[in-house]
Amino acid sequence: MSYQDMIRGIKDGLVVEHLLGAGQSNILGGDFNANVLLGYRIENGEVTGRVKNTVISGNVYSVLKNILAIEREGHWVGGSLRTPAFCVQDVSESTKESA
Repeated sequence: MSYQDMIRGIKDGLVVEHLLGAGQSNILGGDFNANVLLGYRIENGEVTGRVKNTVISGNVYSVLKNILAIEREGHWVGGSLRTPAFCVQDVSESTKESA
């Protein structure tokens, strides 16, 4: 599946390109949270804007069970890891409203 095909299939979601300060609050249980350094809002299959002040959280085991699609191509991340984009469901998102 192409990256664009994955995005077209998202009714309401978030594309996360870079995370900052990812950590696990329960290493054995798989719980995690991370600040979104670069991410985009998706509505009805279209990128509608960049998100700010956003944190994602979830459980790594649930994420692995809930992979909906994996992109055909890979991308270099941080210069040492090559990975495809993937689409998952049931990851929580929290956004702080700007004042």
